[in-house]
Amino acid sequence: MTILDKAYEDGFKLGKLWFSPRWVNYFKSEDLKIEFRTKDVHLNDPKLEPLFTKLEDLRFTLLLHVSDPDILYEKNYQPASKFGVKKDHINALKNILEKYPKLRIVGAHLASQPENLPLLDSWLDKFPNLFVDTGSAKWMIREFAHKRDEVIKFFKKHKDRIMFGTDFVAGRTDREPIPGYYINRFLSFQALFETDVEGLPFPIPDPENNNETKIFGLDFSQEILKKIYWENANKIYL
Repeated sequence: MTILDKAYEDGFKLGKLWFSPRWVNYFKSEDLKIEFRTKDVHLNDPKLEPLFTKLEDLRFTLLLHVSDPDILYEKNYQPASKFGVKKDHINALKNILEKYPKLRIVGAHLASQPENLPLLDSWLDKFPNLFVDTGSAKWMIREFAHKRDEVIKFFKKHKDRIMFGTDFVAGRTDREPIPGYYINRFLSFQALFETDVEGLPFPIPDPENNNETKIFGLDFSQEILKKIYWENANKIYL
């Protein structure tokens, strides 16, 4: 019996894979004298095929993080020879969706594509096994600020495939010194989704954007709010 078989037997039907570009920073072994790079181990590595096949056979739901904000590639993920490029990371997710059509995938952070909603729109049309979540507040607020009409149209069309996500991580201590960090993220989401506020300063540091991030509310309908806050997650996860 594999670990996945045991997990399924124990009632687990949801898993997560984290393939943020910075994961390569965690794979340096002084003992083995090896430093992994994105070209060494990646989402489409043939060695992972048995894993995805088993996930598909067991009808798992997989929360999958494949990429990060464009601005991080520009400012933090250099050189590309180490971290890779976003286009390749996004295409790796597309390959998984195509190869494992019965595997339900939740693309974290709008499948890492809030910067490119037209592409994500085409994916949701093409891949019925794809769902997305809205984490994180900083990323969504930054990218939605200047395309309100486009975002509202996208959420209206795909309201049955989008779930609320926070991107909160339990056990981290580096954010605790920031006053009101967690409550302010919730309040920022509330302002984004439930109000029509314009130019409200984001209450959390966003140094990558020179701390100039502002909230422009989308003022979603009650129908959309019910879908993304509860009904879609209830349908998929419970």
